[in-house]
Amino acid sequence: MLGVVAVTHTYILLSVFTVCVPLDAFWDTSKRGTAYCHPFSIFWSHAGLNIGTDFLIFALPLTVLHKLRVPPKQKAALHLLFVLAFGYVPPPPVGFWFSAKLLL
Repeated sequence: MLGVVAVTHTYILLSVFTVCVPLDAFWDTSKRGTAYCHPFSIFWSHAGLNIGTDFLIFALPLTVLHKLRVPPKQKAALHLLFVLAFGYVPPPPVGFWFSAKLLL
């Protein structure tokens, strides 16, 4: 799991650091005619990878919860806690959507 997260986020970092070659063309629009800049779809792939790894990381403790030797009420409370924590996952795509609306 750690390997998957490390590889995907290394890809994201490298592509963000090379968003435009040369990099100053990203903020200096007069240089964009001669520079290579990633298409906007690359940033959607970043969002997809982030969401995918969020789901994978969320699923890790769920397998352990079933094996715990605790009373059923405590187990149900733990499941509820993880379901509530799962509510954190939707904000990244929503934030990315608002960012995309601002940039386009």
